[in-house]
Amino acid sequence: MKYYLSLWLFFGFLFLLMLIIFLLLGRLSRQKRIMKDLEEAKGILEVRIRAKNKQLEELAKILEEEVQKRTKELRARVIELEKFHRLTIGREQKMIELKKEISRLESELRKQKEKEKRL
Repeated sequence: MKYYLSLWLFFGFLFLLMLIIFLLLGRLSRQKRIMKDLEEAKGILEVRIRAKNKQLEELAKILEEEVQKRTKELRARVIELEKFHRLTIGREQKMIELKKEISRLESELRKQKEKEKRL
């Protein structure tokens, strides 16, 4: 009887040990699948990131070219406006000089008329 009890305990322990090993192997297998899935997802994400980075680099290059083009256009426009400004200032100065000349001539004319009236 002791012998059978010992056998039952031994086989019970062996069964529990095999069950634990089976469960651990199943868990290990699931973890391996999960790791494999994660590695695949990582690879896919790396490819996507490289593609997005390349796309961003291309967009940055296009934007830089556009900025350079607009900067060149603005510089040309600034030069044109500066030239216009110089011409306008020159014209205004000439107008001021002419107004002074007109005032001077009007003053001389009045003085001459006053002299003529006195005579």
